[in-house]
Amino acid sequence: MIIKKLTTEFEEMKRFINFVERTNRLQKIEEIDRYHFKKTPECIHILENFSSTATENHEKKANHLKRLDNSYKSFREHALKCERCQHSLDAIFTFTGYENKILFPEIIKKILEKEWKHNSDKNLYLCKLPAPGFNYSELTYISPLSLTNAVEEFRDKIRTPLALPKFSKTKYRKKKSNKGLGLNYFQAYLYPLDNRYKTKISIRSREK
Repeated sequence: MIIKKLTTEFEEMKRFINFVERTNRLQKIEEIDRYHFKKTPECIHILENFSSTATENHEKKANHLKRLDNSYKSFREHALKCERCQHSLDAIFTFTGYENKILFPEIIKKILEKEWKHNSDKNLYLCKLPAPGFNYSELTYISPLSLTNAVEEFRDKIRTPLALPKFSKTKYRKKKSNKGLGLNYFQAYLYPLDNRYKTKISIRSREK
């Protein structure tokens, strides 16, 4: 049993490494390290902090994904001011989401399939997956762009090419990380106009 679990975990880690190399994500993080944002103690490490599901059981996978929200909360808050961590979180959540896309509703499944094919040349980064099984699912991005530009990029590079349902007028909220004690940031919310779709898209940035 232990050997089987270790083998599953090892194979998953190999697929993750292949993914970050194939899409130039690892190369991009190394470039950022060299020229822009040096790794700090608050930064996530793309390989050391990658959390393998190490199971083929869908119920256990779902529980694993629910735990990710708390596990990566501090990294997500730090990523508001760190583009290096935005890239790292995007790699982890894109891979984990795509590997478990069967657990998500149709809109999120289509987005994950597109993100899987994207390389590191983009300005929207996945930073949070919805907990499987919820009636309403929220997929969250983080961006170094202003929110208005990030919303336009979502429309031009994701919503329109994928022919996703139309969304309502974007709503903006000012928020503060770390339960109101941390950084100020803004979050945009996009809701499908058709109520049959239960997926909400959120995008956060330091700049509105």
